[in-house]
Amino acid sequence: MSNNHDIHQLLTILISFIAALGVLTACSNDDNTVSASQAPVYSVNISATICGETQTRAVTFGTDGGTVTSTFAEGNKVYVYNETRGAFACNASGTAIPLTLAATDISADGKHCTLSGELTFHKWVNKAWTPVTDISSTDTYSLFYQMNDCNPKYPGDSQFYYFGEYGTDLNGSASQTSNFDFAEVRNVSLTLSGSSLSASGSVKFQNVQSMFRQRLTFADNNGNALATQPTITKLTIRSKNRTLVNYYKPLDGDDTYDTDYDLVINNPDIDANGDIYLALSFHYADDAAKTGDQLILIAEANDGRKFTCTKDAPSSGFVNGKYYYGSMTPTPLYDVTVTDVNTGEILSPTGYIYYLSSDKIYNVSGSGNYSIQGYNNSSNIKVIIADGTRLSIIANIGEIVLEGNVTVTGPIMRSHYNFYTLISGSGMLTFNGTFAVGQWRIDPDQVCLRIIITSSSIFPEGVKTEDGTSDVSYVENDGYRVYGHSSGGGPGDPPEHL
Repeated sequence: MSNNHDIHQLLTILISFIAALGVLTACSNDDNTVSASQAPVYSVNISATICGETQTRAVTFGTDGGTVTSTFAEGNKVYVYNETRGAFACNASGTAIPLTLAATDISADGKHCTLSGELTFHKWVNKAWTPVTDISSTDTYSLFYQMNDCNPKYPGDSQFYYFGEYGTDLNGSASQTSNFDFAEVRNVSLTLSGSSLSASGSVKFQNVQSMFRQRLTFADNNGNALATQPTITKLTIRSKNRTLVNYYKPLDGDDTYDTDYDLVINNPDIDANGDIYLALSFHYADDAAKTGDQLILIAEANDGRKFTCTKDAPSSGFVNGKYYYGSMTPTPLYDVTVTDVNTGEILSPTGYIYYLSSDKIYNVSGSGNYSIQGYNNSSNIKVIIADGTRLSIIANIGEIVLEGNVTVTGPIMRSHYNFYTLISGSGMLTFNGTFAVGQWRIDPDQVCLRIIITSSSIFPEGVKTEDGTSDVSYVENDGYRVYGHSSGGGPGDPPEHL
């Protein structure tokens, strides 16, 4: 009997529990109030325009001109951020809920649209998604048009990005570049009526970048168009004053603009006319950053050649929301540049050798595995070498003028001992004298000049001053010999100005 009684009592408890559970479930289904895990659903209706009504963005750039029109399109997305509550519109799992445009939401001219949809707001608090339940009519909002990295969990990391980790789909074509026509509007007030959020007037989106269309005509160093335009496999984009934006984080404190990196497009889509389309944003921390700014393109061809060109920014800098249409002429980019001083002609190397003509003066600058060489042992070639220049070999040059510290990884050589190379200027010349033949001489008035030969075994046949005397001395330095003109001492005394 006792066992039957216990079983009966247990069944009674189970039945009561199941019944209570059913009552609780029924109450949950019938209750329209907000629970601790449920966010209110808001019906949103916002009238919007882009760049101010029917304005067509256009700007004259030099002698070039053109227009571009920015319109809304089906499938465009707008992300809504409640500035007051610090929360994006997203679901309970943290997935952003954008307002997505349908064809019927857009005006015939594409300049107006109605943003509508149902939104909920959540925040990531204490490692959990928490519904935002205290929205009011005094709240303000930011609307981000086509933002390509919306992060409801950490709103400050949300960004418009152009290149780099996320920008691999930008290829320079008109169709792809249009996907980067980003815009925003901040501090928007929405009226709350029941569960409806609406704007009292039309909001106006402002672009956060400029649109560029540049026609590229590749040319030689003297500006003559190449007979065959090269196939470009890599395009590097930078600005002279480091103002070009890689990404823009509008909610990260004081609006973070990353300008630390070059922007790179692999296999850019340059059309048959040579046109390339770019969406570029520039950030100027102050007016000084606008002064002398330039857009710089470096193009690498499939045969290893490099080309570069620049476009000067207007005095106001490159302005967001503008369209810059024009032409650019990329010319060969060599690691070392050699220019005829009298004519201004920029020489092209033969392989890795610049051949110089007699009775001329050349400016030399840059760093690379290039040699400069005269013909037929002529001593009537003068080269003026810029500070920081690095070359491979200097051969058959009559006079070298240093404008600072210069390195030659190989020798400074002449093909016959009857010829010498006069070295003058200031700074330090370092070279490897192992294969040097003949003589090189130091201008006796250049007491600040230093010459280091990085071979301690084989040296040039003679080291003399310009007048042929031996008033030049050296000191040993870790196996190297450092030469200089000794002021006041004998030929064997260590030079005082090393």
